[in-house]
Formats: sequence, C-alpha cells, structure tokens
Amino acid sequence: MHKITVSIILFSCLFISAARPVRTLPAPKLQWMTMKEAEQAMLKEKRPILIDLYTSWCGWCKVMDRKTYSNPKVIAYLQEHFYPVKINAETKETISFNQKEYQYNDRNRANDFAIFL
Repeated sequence: MHKITVSIILFSCLFISAARPVRTLPAPKLQWMTMKEAEQAMLKEKRPILIDLYTSWCGWCKVMDRKTYSNPKVIAYLQEHFYPVKINAETKETISFNQKEYQYNDRNRANDFAIFL
C-alpha cells in the first residue's frame, strides 16, 4: 500500500510539473528612436539613420513589423549599425530634422517630412 501511495504522489508531481507553462525569454524587440533621439545619438557616434515611414492602414507596413523587424538577426544588425527611427507618415505632430521643422500637410494628408523623404 505504501508503494502505491508514493507512486501516486510521484506521478502527481510529475504531471503537475509537466503541465506548468514553460517560461520562455521574451522575444527581442527593435528599439525604435525618435528623430530627435537619433540626431542626439549622431553627435556621439556617427551611423546612418534608418527611417521606417508607416501608416496605420498600410498592410505591408504591418508585414514588415511582423516578419522583418521581429527577426532577431535583423534586430541585432540594425541596432548595431543604424539608428532606427519609426515615423507615422500621417502624424500631425511637428517633426524636427536637420534644424528644420515639418508640419502636417492637410492638402496631401501627410506630414511634410514624409513628403520631403
């Protein structure tokens, strides 16, 4: 009887430990910068600025986020060699770049910075 009880307890412990979710490390994320942060970083170390212009309705922008910008090798490469900046092309906020300010353009329904690029 004692062997059966011990066997049941051991089996229960194994079952409970196997049923617990496996803790995984969070997936790495690309650390996007603002244009201002990228310009400040350029004062310390020169690197190219990678600008990702996106809109909320752009399907291919979402594909890039999901497939390209989530790839650990791409993330590591971009973080090491570039200052990655993500900008909504339709933002109504003022964007400052290279001592010039860009505003939202009602006629084009986009920020002048996106049009400039």
